[in-house]
Parts: sequence; C-alpha cells; structure tokens
Amino acid sequence: MKNKQGELTHFCWLRIKYNKKEALMKFFITSLGKDHLILGYPFLEKFNLKINWTRGEMKEGHLTLESTAFKHLNKYTIQTIQRDISKIGRPREGEAIYLKKASIAQKMVHKFLKEPTVMGLPEEVQEYTEIFSEEWAKCFPPP
Repeated sequence: MKNKQGELTHFCWLRIKYNKKEALMKFFITSLGKDHLILGYPFLEKFNLKINWTRGEMKEGHLTLESTAFKHLNKYTIQTIQRDISKIGRPREGEAIYLKKASIAQKMVHKFLKEPTVMGLPEEVQEYTEIFSEEWAKCFPPP
C-alpha cells in the first residue's frame, strides 16, 4: 500500500470496542497530518455505526481503542502483586506496593553508569526551581 509519505510497511493490531461489540483490527502506521487515524470500511461494516454525517459525530455509543496487551493487563498486575506479596509479605498499614516498568534507556543507564550524574535544571525551566525542590517532593507519595 502507498500514500504521500511512501510505502506503508508497518502496522499494529488494536482492539476496538464499540458498545457491546469488540474486534481486533489492523492499523497501518503513517503520517496523516492533523488526523490521528482513519476508520475505514472494515470498521464501519463490523460495527454498523449510526453517524450524523452533517456534524461528523457518532449518534450513540462509545468507541475505545486498546493495545492488544491491554486486555490482559489487569490479570498481569494481579499476578505480579501476588508474586511480590509471597516474596516480601503483605504491606503494613500506610505502605503500598507500586508496579514500575523500567524502559530500555533506564536499564542501560543503570548498567553502564557506575555513579549517578547530577544535572541541573534546563535553562528554560530555571524560574520553576522551587517546584523541583526536596520540600515540594515531600508532597508526593513515596515511590
């Protein structure tokens, strides 16, 4: 398939939910300018939306797009928390279990840097230094 930007070679699968129906559909990745996505004939055929063409709106219902992994995220989260509780025990009053995912860049930093590098704030945000202070950081829950 081709468009202005050239050959369409990459795509992703997204789960579409509309009212009580759901389907897994292929979305090609390309530059669409101001548009985020195009829902074509296969989508319209599957979900048979009622559309107000004058206003460019769906007449009823709610449309949701999810990554294919999102459907299993809740199950994964519960399993991870249960595994951690079995390792370290239940949190005490006032404590919590946080799930965090490290990106590849974060993993590389920890692997290759022996000592952390302390950097100042970029010049364009220097006027907000107070917001990044230790005092303000105490307003947030612990990691």
